[in-house]
Amino acid sequence: ILNNLLSNAVKFTNLGNITLSVKVIKRDIDAITLLFSVKDTGIGIAKEKLHDIFNSFQQESSSTTRKYGGTGLGLTISKQLVELQEGKMSVESKKNEGSTFSFHITYRIPPRSAIEKEFLMLAEEQKAAHKLKAKQIPPEDILILLAEDNMINQNFATTILRKNKYSVDVAEDGVKVLKLLEQNRYDLILMDLHMPEKDGYETTTIIRNSATAYKNIPIIAVTAAAIKGEKERCFNEGMNAYISKPYDPTELIEKISKVLDTQAILESEKVKPEASLKLTNLNYIKSAAGNDKTLINEFVNIFIKQIPDFISSFNQFFTNKNFEQLAKTAHTAKPSLAMMGMNELSDDIKKMEQLAREEKNIAEIEKLISKFENETKLAQLELENFLKLPQ
Repeated sequence: ILNNLLSNAVKFTNLGNITLSVKVIKRDIDAITLLFSVKDTGIGIAKEKLHDIFNSFQQESSSTTRKYGGTGLGLTISKQLVELQEGKMSVESKKNEGSTFSFHITYRIPPRSAIEKEFLMLAEEQKAAHKLKAKQIPPEDILILLAEDNMINQNFATTILRKNKYSVDVAEDGVKVLKLLEQNRYDLILMDLHMPEKDGYETTTIIRNSATAYKNIPIIAVTAAAIKGEKERCFNEGMNAYISKPYDPTELIEKISKVLDTQAILESEKVKPEASLKLTNLNYIKSAAGNDKTLINEFVNIFIKQIPDFISSFNQFFTNKNFEQLAKTAHTAKPSLAMMGMNELSDDIKKMEQLAREEKNIAEIEKLISKFENETKLAQLELENFLKLPQ
């Protein structure tokens, strides 16, 4: 199709300037629509002739054949090939200014398993040929951009990264990510998928389709959701790896090392349960902060401050029947609960998130909001007492 269009473009431009472009106009989990355009700066086509240009044995004028050659079949064949693939072709042109021929086609994206099978042999051959070895790059020479809007998740991730000697900057949304990429050179992005302004999917698409130095930067998708097809969509969008929240410190460092092809040097400490806590469990937080009491207390304080905001938001969005925002708030609250060892309540809020997205079983949503309010208030009292204990 492109060869036919380029051939006609050459005729119309008398070997003038030709530009070929391809861009994504729609992307779903299992499909992608591409827009192809061939633009020239040649003689152009008169407006009254545009409707005939795709007819067989038709050119803009009889002089076109004499001067530039051709039979007048190229565009007809191209149009038929596009339509056979359920696409559509169009033309824009101005006399003596040039023409742009465009067509869009939707392609099915095979499951990742099929893609992996297709390229497994090639990957193994490349690996053997290059004899890939882990690069001896010290973590302190690696700069990571963390895209995350939840404060407790930010602190937890940055604590793990800095404890393992990585440098890290934080962006609260996709807009800030793109701004920081213009200012600094990053080695990797930890990309939360569900952020305000621009989410992780949209931000990744912009990065991958850009003509920038950071176009191919490694991206690890981060999500607390368990949405069907999300992992596959991450890879289809051009992300390099996937990790779930709340972060497992060992998994996070190993995933970064694998994506960057570097050696992992894990810093971890064994932690003991806090005897004074019954409703919450700080083992997860301690795995990141170790014996740093200041950091542990900082995590606890952030969680305590989040509780009234979560309760207020849940009740407000439920009263206003704003189930989309209710689901988003549940998504944000879920990893915070898990980090504080409130796993059963975290599972309940995960269930509430799903019900809110589907806008069904409203009575059950109301019960779960009430349970969240009661249990987090008790947890708040327990944690406030913990902070008063001798350190």
